[in-house]
Amino acid sequence: MERMEKAEVAEEQARRCWHLTFIIVGGGFSGAEAAGEVNDLVRSSARYFKSFTREDVTVILIHSRDQILPEISPNLREFARKKMEKPA
Repeated sequence: MERMEKAEVAEEQARRCWHLTFIIVGGGFSGAEAAGEVNDLVRSSARYFKSFTREDVTVILIHSRDQILPEISPNLREFARKKMEKPA
């Protein structure tokens, strides 16, 4: 919430984008879930702010392997990847 409040009062667009960028490290179950929850929370809360929209939010998931969610089947893993890459 603090990041959204800082984005709301940021005078420069670059600084606003900086406050609205979230980086999650680790693409296992916890990291993928955290990235999804942060994405949903911040984008759905954007409607309460005047200086930015949900499209201004960026969530980056960094993973050390070629694919996220290595614990699950390839088909489900691919589904999750596509869902997470889908534009706002």
